[in-house]
Amino acid sequence: PILSDTPTSTGVIAVYGSRRTAQTERRYISAKTFSTLAARAGYVIRTGGGSGIMEAANAGAYEVDPTRSEGVGLLPIADKEPPNRFIAMPSNFLMTTNFSDRKNAIMCGICAAVFYPGSTGTFDEFFDLVDIVKCKLHATVGLTLNCVIVCVDKSFWVPLRVFHQRVGLLFPECVTIVDTEYEAFQIIHNMVNHDV
Repeated sequence: PILSDTPTSTGVIAVYGSRRTAQTERRYISAKTFSTLAARAGYVIRTGGGSGIMEAANAGAYEVDPTRSEGVGLLPIADKEPPNRFIAMPSNFLMTTNFSDRKNAIMCGICAAVFYPGSTGTFDEFFDLVDIVKCKLHATVGLTLNCVIVCVDKSFWVPLRVFHQRVGLLFPECVTIVDTEYEAFQIIHNMVNHDV
């Protein structure tokens, strides 16, 4: 279920990406802008609650309306990765005890997921979500049936698609790769509204 009481929300969008992204980087600014657009359109933004891309996404939503910014933390790393300041505590924050529960809590009930460049954690979340969608196991984590997956920044994500092709694998058809936050928002908003 949605962490906060937001009955007017259009849906929940999970935003993923590197916790090491600095506030001055283009990707940080992009994630913040995406979340501002989404929050203004009525969506709730949910992240892992940490720094970098997570902070950017929470900040964009929080500045529109604090109730539209949610975070899911991980207790074993809370000392080095505390919740960012753009989550209304405690109502919009959930602390979990392991990675599996955290991933499931972030995915639960989302209508879309946006992936920014990241490292092993981001890839883990990406492939986990893609497998659930491909195998039509939405109900196992409370995922909406027509969940939209968008990856932002072609320079990072297209090589992953090329790698799949080079080794004879199919890149997931459920994933759309774009260059800008505006494209990501438009795709999600159009697809979510089309399915309503």
